[in-house]
Amino acid sequence: GYLLGAAAPDGAIVHNHLHFTVRYHLPSPSVTTGEAWRGSGRRARIVGFEVEPSSRGYTHAARWPDDSEGEAGSAVDVLNLSPAEVGLSHDGTSPMVLRRRGGKPVELIFTYNVTYALSEVPYSSRWDNYLMLEEGSQVHWLSLCGSLALSLLLASLVAAIMLATVRRDLQKYNAIDADDDLVEVGWKYTHADVLRPPPGPLSLSCALGAAV
Repeated sequence: GYLLGAAAPDGAIVHNHLHFTVRYHLPSPSVTTGEAWRGSGRRARIVGFEVEPSSRGYTHAARWPDDSEGEAGSAVDVLNLSPAEVGLSHDGTSPMVLRRRGGKPVELIFTYNVTYALSEVPYSSRWDNYLMLEEGSQVHWLSLCGSLALSLLLASLVAAIMLATVRRDLQKYNAIDADDDLVEVGWKYTHADVLRPPPGPLSLSCALGAAV
C-alpha cells in the first residue's frame, strides 16, 4: 500500500498521482531489447512492481465532460481521460491540498503514469528481495525464541506443581500404618476412572463431534 496523503497546516495534502514502475525480464539471452522481443512473438515476464505516490495541484483549460457522451456523440470515458483532452497541466511544485469550503464540492483529479523497465532478475528469483530481508529474519528468530522460552516456562511451572502435589500425597501414604485402612486421597482418586468407559459413548462422541 501507500500513504493516501499527509496533514498540512491549512488542510490535507492528497497523493493524487501514482507512478507505476513495471519491471520485466526477457528469458532469452539472445534478445536484449524490448523491441526485438516483441518482434520475436514471445512474451516477457513481470518480475517487479513498484508504486510511487505524489501530490499534484492540477488545472485544466478545457471543460471536463459531465457524461459519457462527447461532442460528436462518441462514447467518452469520464474517469479515464487523456490529459490532452481537457488541457490538464501542472506546474511541478504545487501539491493538491484539500481545504474546507463550507460544504462546497471540491474537484479532485487523480492521474497515473506507467514506466516499463528491463530487469536482469530472472522470473524464478523475483521474490528474493522480500525473502532475504535482514530485518524480517531478525524478527522471525526473535519471535521463535520468545515462543520457545514461554513454552519452557509454562512447562516448568506445570511440572513443579505436579511434583509438589505428588510429593505431598506420597508423604501422607507413607505416614499411614499398614494395619490401618488405606484411604486414597488426592490424585489417586482418578486411577480407577481413567480407563473406565462412560455411559452412552456413541451419544457422547456425536455430541463432541457436533461441538454441542
